[in-house]
Amino acid sequence: MAPQKNTAHDFLFTETLNEAITSDPGFRDGWYSAASDVRAGLARQARLWSVMGYSTEFWKRAIWKCFGFSCVDDFQVGFKEAYFSVMDPNDLLCMARKWQRGDVSRHTNGDLAAALGLITARTFALPISEDMVFPVRDCASEQELIPNGELRVIDSVCGHLGLLGPARVTRLRGPRRAKGRSAAAVCWPVGVDMADPSADSRGESTASGGIELPARSKPVMRHTGLPASSAGYFLFSAAYRHNPV
Repeated sequence: MAPQKNTAHDFLFTETLNEAITSDPGFRDGWYSAASDVRAGLARQARLWSVMGYSTEFWKRAIWKCFGFSCVDDFQVGFKEAYFSVMDPNDLLCMARKWQRGDVSRHTNGDLAAALGLITARTFALPISEDMVFPVRDCASEQELIPNGELRVIDSVCGHLGLLGPARVTRLRGPRRAKGRSAAAVCWPVGVDMADPSADSRGESTASGGIELPARSKPVMRHTGLPASSAGYFLFSAAYRHNPV
């Protein structure tokens, strides 16, 4: 869940994302011929997302090995930079500037409580536990302003990019206000369980200690041709529908 009124921190972070692109000489004030002209700028943005998009625990536990990469540089170049290298720089700038100016309270003369208080639908705030961009506390404070809202935290050491895996099972914590239902399990079609990266999709351990890629597991989301963000959100939505909370 993104904050309904952008924070000063995220505004500044987004500025660094924009500057990574616009500072590339190949950007030419937006008049580049192809994304490849801004390759260096896109690579810098990819590195910024590696720092803020994943949690410190993601790097500490070397979760990137679950994607099938041999080292941090391999993951950075083969996954993150490759992912961003085909994106249109102007599109990224447009989305970033929209993010910077996101504020639902503009409809209520700057009163965020009044804006969120107008929501009548049952609402679930779904922040990710180690998201450094949209922290749980920011989402929680806004959720409290929604009359029929509940906070459900998604536990993932992948941080902001947690919906992209590689957990086989990611769990939603129970509701802030108990309603007699347990948390739902959101299952991912990936052969590695983040809770035990040495176990394969059938729960059989193939390694003893450390994080090793299981022999029967396959690297995921690498050279698939499907945008990672689309795959992640689609899989999460499908699983959530089959595991109602």
